[in-house]
Amino acid sequence: MANDFNMEINSNKVETVSKCKGSCLKYVWQGQKHKADQNEETPQIPNGILIKVDNFCKNNKRLMSILIPALTVLFLWVVYGIKKNIWGLFVDNYFMSVTMVFGALFAGFTGQASAAIAFPVMTLVFNIPPPVARDVAVMIQSGGMSASTFTIFYMGVTVEYYSIICCSIGGIFGVIFGLEYVDEHIAPDQTKFAFVSIWFAYAFALFMLNCKVKNRKTFSRVPLMNAWKLGVFVITGFIGGMFTSLTASGMGITHFSVLTLMFRVSENTAAPTSVVLLAGSSIFTFFWRLVMQGNISKGAWEYFLVSIEIVVLFAPLGSLLGSFLNRLVCACVIYILAIVGFIGAYAIVPLTPSLIGLSVGLTVGGFLFFLVLMYVGSKLLNNINILEKVEEQRKNSAGILKETNGKSLPKIEVTTM
Repeated sequence: MANDFNMEINSNKVETVSKCKGSCLKYVWQGQKHKADQNEETPQIPNGILIKVDNFCKNNKRLMSILIPALTVLFLWVVYGIKKNIWGLFVDNYFMSVTMVFGALFAGFTGQASAAIAFPVMTLVFNIPPPVARDVAVMIQSGGMSASTFTIFYMGVTVEYYSIICCSIGGIFGVIFGLEYVDEHIAPDQTKFAFVSIWFAYAFALFMLNCKVKNRKTFSRVPLMNAWKLGVFVITGFIGGMFTSLTASGMGITHFSVLTLMFRVSENTAAPTSVVLLAGSSIFTFFWRLVMQGNISKGAWEYFLVSIEIVVLFAPLGSLLGSFLNRLVCACVIYILAIVGFIGAYAIVPLTPSLIGLSVGLTVGGFLFFLVLMYVGSKLLNNINILEKVEEQRKNSAGILKETNGKSLPKIEVTTM
């Protein structure tokens, strides 16, 4: 009798708990709706305007990937321009608009920052102080690279997510360290030569790699990702963030070089990945300069207002074009721009023994560093080839074993490549 009474109480408790759990799941934690979970479509009028708009967006996905971010920023820019009457700024600053057409296209299809063109042009050709040029570049990239990032995700272009996350973590600390402790100790001419020298060293290393290995093997993602590779990306992000705080484009060079030279990722993947990473690093650098330091000059804002409308249109267009180009085309553009910038620095900036020594030291040191990346990359590629060969032999052995019904097999020997 007592046992029956206890069983009834336990049954009531279970029933009460089940009802509470069911109510919570129904009203508090119902869950999210996903496309895969939708078994039936919402009824629509067969020839309604929404169906026509939906079909247009699906049939013109590439066009929409460019227009959506561009029109959004252009609308805000026009509204601000009408209120503040900024149109007179184009009279004296039109050269920045023209410069950023090429800078935005280059940034889009190579994955490098638009500052790779804008920074040397502003500092060497128009003699804009490097800190102002840096501020202009990160402000513009915050808009242009964000627009390109939207295009990349909207089109489903392949990117390396692990490198984006780890480099962003390191990049935050690198930007802070560079802005707070390094920037004030670097002279303007030193910044100019540091930028063109490292850029030239990277381009030369990439040229040697493509010439040395014809039809070299590349990957769409970093192969065999593990903990130490994630650590490499964190360090890469810190170094890139520090250079970004000086020239607005260091993150692109360091990240792109590690992906292509060390991990042999294809330029078609490395470029959009660098675009996404540059968008984040530029936004953070812009935030730190505007909010934490609060000393962005009036001239930088004027250059920004005559350039942002150009960048948000041409940067996504460049990303779209870059996804169709062969990786060697992107590499050739990098070669040409690096050579032009390097020669231009020597032709325009008054030379001193210290500047020449700095340039030669950074060029040689950067070249040796990139050679080390290439060497490590070749070793990693050999290990991958060995693993692939072992896996292929294992599969072949499994097939032979199945055919011989368990008979003994000869020992498999693996030779290094």
